Amino acid sequence: MVRLIKRLICHLFLVLLLALAVFFLFLCHKMTSKRCTKEGSLAILRKLCALYAVGKVDGNFCPKICSSSSFQYERCFNRVEGKKVMEVMVDDRRAVLKSRHANLSEYEPLFQGLLNEDSGAKSSDRLMTRETFASVVHDRIQSTFGIKLDVRKEELLRRVLVGPGHISEDFTTIQMNSLWALLQQEEYLFFTFFKEKSFFPEIYGACGHFYVEEYFPPSAILQQLPSHGVLERYQSSSWQMRAKAAIGLLDIVRATETEFKDILHLCDVKPENFGIVDSRVKAIDIDISFFDNTMRNFLEQPDCTSDKDCDFFDCHGKCNLAVKKCTRERKNNNFQAICNDVFLRKVTSPGLLRHSPPKIEEEISQLLQKCVYPDEGERVAKGSTTETFQRLYRLLSDSIERGDQ
Repeated sequence: MVRLIKRLICHLFLVLLLALAVFFLFLCHKMTSKRCTKEGSLAILRKLCALYAVGKVDGNFCPKICSSSSFQYERCFNRVEGKKVMEVMVDDRRAVLKSRHANLSEYEPLFQGLLNEDSGAKSSDRLMTRETFASVVHDRIQSTFGIKLDVRKEELLRRVLVGPGHISEDFTTIQMNSLWALLQQEEYLFFTFFKEKSFFPEIYGACGHFYVEEYFPPSAILQQLPSHGVLERYQSSSWQMRAKAAIGLLDIVRATETEFKDILHLCDVKPENFGIVDSRVKAIDIDISFFDNTMRNFLEQPDCTSDKDCDFFDCHGKCNLAVKKCTRERKNNNFQAICNDVFLRKVTSPGLLRHSPPKIEEEISQLLQKCVYPDEGERVAKGSTTETFQRLYRLLSDSIERGDQ
């Protein structure tokens, strides 16, 4: 009898192990099936080029993407249902091809019916004057940014155009529609309108609803998987590299608070949203970034029973418990978000400032704690104005200058 019971237990254990194995295989399949594929990406590009061939889209990079041996697809990064992001080679230069949606028809058309593939409109048709189009573009950008633009409409139009000859003096309807699809992508707007900002990647050009961006990949310095003990310390990128990356991120924090008319709130702060090349750091994914007024509108929306209910990604809100409504106030700032999500060690991340040199390790740890959990005097909208920011910046700069390891 005892032997029979043992045998049953053994069988049950094996069945349980098999069930767990099947479950994990299912999870792995589900995760990988949601990733983009080479075949899917190439199909998207073929569809784009088919539209270009029949005069449905325009852009300075269309000839390179669709009819040039100098263009080569390398790989894709996005999930199937997300923004389309592809690494490509163009004229022996590595670049990134992006669009929020795979298909042009997924964007709101400037002229109803024109984006449909079976539309009979011709690219030579002109349904709007340049002056009227400039006004439409001005209103669109001002609405997206949520700030008043002190820029002439014609100058604004030139800012959001990319590449020589992207759109001629005599706009065609198809050219207007191609740009209109691009203007519905906040990231394209930020990177072109504020093209002089050194912490944004350069936009080389566009084809239809896809734009070609400077290659600034997320670095292993920021993305190293967590491990433990001596092995982790041995495998870590050098302190000098990580300290320089941290300085670059702090420079971005300061710039978002001082180089625009309003604070630019970074509401999605994670290592993969920043790229590093030669110690230069750039913000490569800012889809969830907003100027002050727009961000406050987002925070104000929901009902709440606690502050947590008012959080909008990494922009943490505040609940008015008396009326159970979220206020327009952001509790944290960009500096706190960077400290918490990039610098600080967590279960899911080793933290960029892990294993700092022994002589400054304790001070780094204390400053990061003060950054994430500030006292009343440092709970301000502009984190770069705080003493903690200044001390951390100075500590990292001095460490780099000394050549600490």
